[in-house]
Amino acid sequence: MLRTTAVGTALAKAVGDAPLGKSLAAVLGAVLGYLFPDQAGREAGLAAFGMVLLDTLTGLAAAVATGQPVRSARFGRVVAKIFGYGATIAVCAVVTRHVPGAAPWQPVSVSAVVTLIIVTEAISVLENVRRLGVRLPLGLERALEGRRGKDGDGQPEPAKDLDPPFRRHG
Repeated sequence: MLRTTAVGTALAKAVGDAPLGKSLAAVLGAVLGYLFPDQAGREAGLAAFGMVLLDTLTGLAAAVATGQPVRSARFGRVVAKIFGYGATIAVCAVVTRHVPGAAPWQPVSVSAVVTLIIVTEAISVLENVRRLGVRLPLGLERALEGRRGKDGDGQPEPAKDLDPPFRRHG
């Protein structure tokens, strides 16, 4: 028996009489069914998308709270992030389905990528929450501090004493 949800019912009503909407919904359903063939995979993918959304919202709130201007370029990065994550999941799904002998690894590889996405976004959400002024437990605070460079901006420090390739000396 097919289980329906409130979201599924709302989507069915939204695209009920629109042929283009029905076509887009069918294509989206086929793509998601291909990438996430089991229920657990679909739920993990939905959780990853939710984490990207939560990261975006907490980042927006942190920017407003700290007085940083909110620019459309930041939202462009969100779209690029979703596209990049989706492409990575698609590569895992396609390669494991079409490389001989790799089919048993399809759920494992897609789950691993989705797990990394969720962890990455969770770290970003914690950093945003900290920027909002919320004190984190000491263990989380130390873990986040360990990720930062000495300059404190979260970016790794640039390599020193390395010459760019093809540079002329003299």
